[in-house]
Amino acid sequence: MAIQLPDFSLAKILVYGDVMLDRYWQGATSRISPEAPVPVVHVKDADDRPGGAGNVALNIASLGGDVQLFAPCGVDEAGQILEKKLQGAGIKTALQRSYDRPTVLKLRVLSGHQQMLRLDFEETEPQDHSLLQQQCIAQLVQANCLILSDYNKGALQDPQPLIKAAKGLNIPVIVDPKGSDFSKYRGATLLTPNFKEFVHVVGECDREAVILQRGMDLIEACELTALLLTRGAKGMMLIQPGQPILHLPARSSEVFDVTGAGDTVVATLAASLGAGQSFEEGTKLANIAAGHVVSKLGAAQITVSDMQQCLDDEGRCYATVLNQSQLQRCLETALGDGDKVTIIQGGFDSLGVRDIQLFAGAKAMGERLIIVTPEKADANDMHSISRRHTVLAGLEAVDWIVSCAETQFEAILKTICPDKGEIVTEQGFLWMSHLNGNLKLLKDFWVSDWSSVREKVARSQDAIIVE
Repeated sequence: MAIQLPDFSLAKILVYGDVMLDRYWQGATSRISPEAPVPVVHVKDADDRPGGAGNVALNIASLGGDVQLFAPCGVDEAGQILEKKLQGAGIKTALQRSYDRPTVLKLRVLSGHQQMLRLDFEETEPQDHSLLQQQCIAQLVQANCLILSDYNKGALQDPQPLIKAAKGLNIPVIVDPKGSDFSKYRGATLLTPNFKEFVHVVGECDREAVILQRGMDLIEACELTALLLTRGAKGMMLIQPGQPILHLPARSSEVFDVTGAGDTVVATLAASLGAGQSFEEGTKLANIAAGHVVSKLGAAQITVSDMQQCLDDEGRCYATVLNQSQLQRCLETALGDGDKVTIIQGGFDSLGVRDIQLFAGAKAMGERLIIVTPEKADANDMHSISRRHTVLAGLEAVDWIVSCAETQFEAILKTICPDKGEIVTEQGFLWMSHLNGNLKLLKDFWVSDWSSVREKVARSQDAIIVE
């Protein structure tokens, strides 16, 4: 079955919680200090990244979702850097500044891929955040999901006003929890603890049946709708009363750094729910996202193109159905990587052997093959399109599928590749133009000898009209 990535631009997410600045110093280590038996790191690079709830917001923004962040921070350099980086990523911020407490700063010293030392600069004395909570509550009417990102730094000492306000508006509340008492999150929609956090609250779990039972007990005690348990190398477990348990294996074969992986999980799940996906669909996407970011050094973000690449790298046998904005982002990434993209535009109401051969020949001309089918409006047509996409997605040669009105598709191509031409390989595209100059791409035709077409494309910029 095809994996349907949602239109993340539909997600309107509020993120409330603890922010921090993750600072990285990196350099080579070649000797031991004469002052103490510790390595000497010759620092060459420094990098600052938003962490905690800031990283959650960055992940949502990188997926194309609309996000606003509410968090306390200090009146200091770290707070200024944090705000600048967040706003630079297109995130709307409402930061409650305080002279009494500095911005949480985590400084990591790295050599190669190894973390040598971490220094934390923070103060977690209780503060009054009622005004910040009221600012967040006032924006709930414009949102379709609320994330509470708790790093136990003080922003979420009492999350109940936020949870009750969201529930009153039927807005799901996704919580990334911390601490030994999850009862403060009572009434939230879903919690996303890792296994260590889960065991710390419910006690040791030595068998799958015990994990499931204690998960169900936690859901009942905290009046949750679901529980998503992240288990590191053992993947994820989605528990919902009355529903089959969803077990998903870990997706990454190489783990360099788990920093921020939980942020990516909660961000992807919330963005999926905000875009209309189910818990199951959102969990599958979150699992893909987590597998990607743990293979990166430091807190990283996920994009739609990253998800697509993850699926490709695992040798999947199905394509991904995209909407128009996702198609544009995937095309930009593919072309930026130097991939040649072949596009076939047509209805394909009934597929035959010649169509399969057409797709295989087109795919051989580049790294990516996109099938563009006409966009229809009525319900019967939509049902037919869905079935057609399912068949197309099962073909090995096909990478991406999109339904699109011809004028809209032309607009996308003009944005990415403004210098339209005939059949050429300029900027990675195999183009086809009718003599009147309107953009067309390998549109509903049959070619018996693809090698001759490839040769003409390689040596000529002239139009090749194949009808």
